[in-house]
Amino acid sequence: MHKVYYRYVEASGLGADSFEHKPGGPSGKQQDYILLRHDHSLFKGVIETLRVSPRLLILETMRRIMKRPYRYGCARITDGREFRSLRILLEKKIDIHCNNGWYRITLDYGSFEAPKLTMFLPAVNDIEKYSVVDYKDAVVVDIGGYIGESSIFFARSGARRVVTYEPVFYDILQRNIKSNNIENIKVVPKGVSHKKTKVCVKISYGRTGIEHGSHCFETEPLGQIIESNNPDIIKMDCEGCEYALLTLPCEKISTVKHWIIELHGPEQMFLTHMRDCGFNAGLLEKEIVCGMHIASLWHFHW
Repeated sequence: MHKVYYRYVEASGLGADSFEHKPGGPSGKQQDYILLRHDHSLFKGVIETLRVSPRLLILETMRRIMKRPYRYGCARITDGREFRSLRILLEKKIDIHCNNGWYRITLDYGSFEAPKLTMFLPAVNDIEKYSVVDYKDAVVVDIGGYIGESSIFFARSGARRVVTYEPVFYDILQRNIKSNNIENIKVVPKGVSHKKTKVCVKISYGRTGIEHGSHCFETEPLGQIIESNNPDIIKMDCEGCEYALLTLPCEKISTVKHWIIELHGPEQMFLTHMRDCGFNAGLLEKEIVCGMHIASLWHFHW
């Protein structure tokens, strides 16, 4: 995987692929944001792994040939996703600790525990882009809390109160909140939708929520969440629940100053809706896999 860095981009209603490059972010600061392109070239993967650890390259090669898991330190690697997660952590020189089947890492803004190495990647890769917003004394609603990485970052960045919706991994999230001694995060073990309903999804450790499955949970209407919490900032990374935003009138959407949203699928309808509601739109990240658009992260603000 290689990263192509772009300056903060302002969308002018021209569409998801037509942007005017500006010299900085919304505050005028010279900040870089990331366009991720996942390159699945075997040769490049070999070179990247060799740079990180020749021993890891040998072990992973043998796993693919023999179809057997292996251990690197205390980490047990059984598939390609776990291998790539390990390689990223090693590349960033992040120590991995193990205890009773759980992994633990420590970052600048907190320590995190999880049963899978793959679950650490948002904490390692995704947090920096959220610094586009000032969280001091803000009320933040975090929709898609996962293992707590974004909620803990918001709290540590000065948020007065964080309300986190996480219907699948809420037990891990609460464990990490407790271990970091943070008291101003409220966890709601529900999903979010345009109405109160029941949703059943397949659990994975990458994009849970994309496929229908056996894990069922209740959802809370997005409009009701805004009314009951009166947030200054809403972050949505919830594998499709962001479409609930399109059902809300501008009067309700505009009560929230900042929206940080990961979009899946067509972007133009969101850009048009938010522009019509008076918001500026900034692209923070776009993810492309094998030439196909997968997701993009946007900051809507007024």
